[in-house]
Amino acid sequence: MESLKDFKDMAEPEFKNFMGTIVYTAEVSVSGSAMPRYINLGKVAYICELKVNGKDLGTDWFGDRIYDVSGALHEGTNTIEVKVTTLMGNYIQTLKDNKVAQRFVLKRNQPYVSAGLIGPVMFYR
Repeated sequence: MESLKDFKDMAEPEFKNFMGTIVYTAEVSVSGSAMPRYINLGKVAYICELKVNGKDLGTDWFGDRIYDVSGALHEGTNTIEVKVTTLMGNYIQTLKDNKVAQRFVLKRNQPYVSAGLIGPVMFYR
Protein backbone atom coordinates (compact mmCIF):
# COMPACT_ATOMS: atom_id res chain seq x y z
CA MET A 1 0.00 0.00 0.00
CA GLU A 2 1.24 3.46 -0.83
CA SER A 3 -0.75 5.10 1.96
CA LEU A 4 -2.46 4.00 5.18
CA LYS A 5 -6.11 3.02 4.82
CA ASP A 6 -8.86 1.61 6.97
CA PHE A 7 -9.39 -1.94 5.72
CA LYS A 8 -13.19 -1.68 6.18
CA ASP A 9 -13.28 1.06 3.53
CA MET A 10 -11.36 -0.93 0.92
CA ALA A 11 -13.23 -2.63 -1.93
CA GLU A 12 -10.92 -5.64 -2.16
CA PRO A 13 -12.37 -8.52 -0.07
CA GLU A 14 -8.90 -9.72 0.97
CA PHE A 15 -8.59 -6.45 2.91
CA LYS A 16 -12.20 -5.74 3.86
CA ASN A 17 -12.68 -9.23 5.36
CA PHE A 18 -9.15 -9.65 6.71
CA MET A 19 -8.53 -11.28 10.07
CA GLY A 20 -4.98 -11.83 11.28
CA THR A 21 -1.74 -9.90 11.63
CA ILE A 22 -0.59 -7.24 9.18
CA VAL A 23 3.03 -6.05 9.20
CA TYR A 24 3.76 -2.50 8.11
CA THR A 25 7.39 -1.47 7.53
CA ALA A 26 8.92 1.85 6.61
CA GLU A 27 12.34 3.43 6.55
CA VAL A 28 12.73 6.96 7.85
CA SER A 29 15.79 9.17 7.90
CA VAL A 30 16.44 11.53 10.78
CA SER A 31 19.24 13.93 11.56
CA GLY A 32 20.76 14.71 14.94
CA SER A 33 19.33 18.22 15.05
CA ALA A 34 15.77 17.00 14.42
CA MET A 35 15.86 13.75 16.42
CA PRO A 36 12.28 12.95 17.47
CA ARG A 37 11.49 11.60 20.91
CA TYR A 38 8.03 10.12 20.27
CA ILE A 39 6.10 8.38 17.55
CA ASN A 40 2.32 8.62 17.50
CA LEU A 41 0.79 5.86 15.38
CA GLY A 42 -2.56 7.65 15.21
CA LYS A 43 -5.61 5.43 14.85
CA VAL A 44 -4.86 1.71 15.12
CA ALA A 45 -7.51 -1.01 15.02
CA TYR A 46 -6.72 -3.19 17.11
CA ILE A 47 -3.70 -4.77 18.81
CA CYS A 48 -0.36 -3.29 17.77
CA GLU A 49 3.31 -4.01 18.37
CA LEU A 50 6.08 -1.53 17.53
CA LYS A 51 9.73 -2.22 16.72
CA VAL A 52 12.27 0.42 15.80
CA ASN A 53 15.54 -0.87 14.33
CA GLY A 54 14.64 -4.30 15.72
CA LYS A 55 14.11 -2.99 19.27
CA ASP A 56 10.74 -4.01 20.73
CA LEU A 57 8.98 -0.92 22.08
CA GLY A 58 5.85 -2.66 23.30
CA THR A 59 2.36 -3.90 22.57
CA ASP A 60 -0.84 -1.91 23.05
CA TRP A 61 -4.43 -3.13 22.96
CA PHE A 62 -6.23 0.21 23.28
CA GLY A 63 -5.80 3.92 23.89
CA ASP A 64 -3.31 6.33 22.38
CA ARG A 65 -0.50 4.61 20.50
CA ILE A 66 2.33 6.94 21.50
CA TYR A 67 5.77 5.42 22.07
CA ASP A 68 9.04 6.87 23.33
CA VAL A 69 11.53 6.16 20.54
CA SER A 70 14.45 8.18 21.94
CA GLY A 71 16.48 5.06 22.80
CA ALA A 72 15.73 3.30 19.54
CA LEU A 73 16.19 5.91 16.78
CA HIS A 74 19.63 6.88 15.55
CA GLU A 75 20.92 9.42 13.08
CA GLY A 76 20.47 8.25 9.51
CA THR A 77 18.10 5.58 8.20
CA ASN A 78 15.85 3.78 10.68
CA THR A 79 13.48 0.85 10.17
CA ILE A 80 10.01 1.10 11.71
CA GLU A 81 7.90 -2.06 11.98
CA VAL A 82 4.30 -2.05 13.19
CA LYS A 83 2.37 -5.30 13.55
CA VAL A 84 -1.40 -4.96 13.82
CA THR A 85 -3.59 -7.89 14.76
CA THR A 86 -7.23 -7.45 13.82
CA LEU A 87 -10.37 -8.92 15.35
CA MET A 88 -12.64 -11.40 13.62
CA GLY A 89 -15.72 -9.19 13.17
CA ASN A 90 -15.17 -8.50 9.46
CA TYR A 91 -14.03 -12.02 8.61
CA ILE A 92 -17.01 -13.66 10.29
CA GLN A 93 -19.26 -12.08 7.66
CA THR A 94 -17.69 -14.33 5.01
CA LEU A 95 -18.72 -17.52 6.82
CA LYS A 96 -22.04 -17.84 5.00
CA ASP A 97 -22.31 -21.62 5.62
CA ASN A 98 -21.61 -21.34 9.35
CA LYS A 99 -24.92 -21.03 11.22
CA VAL A 100 -23.29 -19.86 14.46
CA ALA A 101 -21.33 -17.15 12.67
CA GLN A 102 -24.36 -15.99 10.73
CA ARG A 103 -26.48 -15.87 13.90
CA PHE A 104 -23.81 -13.58 15.38
CA VAL A 105 -23.83 -11.35 12.30
CA LEU A 106 -27.62 -11.19 12.01
CA LYS A 107 -28.40 -10.92 15.73
CA ARG A 108 -26.07 -7.99 16.21
CA ASN A 109 -26.58 -6.51 12.76
CA GLN A 110 -22.77 -6.60 12.64
CA PRO A 111 -21.38 -3.75 10.51
CA TYR A 112 -17.84 -3.75 9.17
CA VAL A 113 -15.43 -2.33 11.75
CA SER A 114 -12.16 -0.44 11.33
CA ALA A 115 -9.07 -2.58 10.87
CA GLY A 116 -5.35 -1.94 10.42
CA LEU A 117 -2.98 0.96 10.91
CA ILE A 118 -4.99 3.99 9.83
CA GLY A 119 -2.75 6.79 11.10
CA PRO A 120 -1.69 9.43 10.61
CA VAL A 121 1.75 8.47 11.94
CA MET A 122 3.71 11.40 13.34
CA PHE A 123 7.08 11.92 15.02
CA TYR A 124 7.56 14.75 17.48
CA ARG A 125 9.79 16.00 20.29
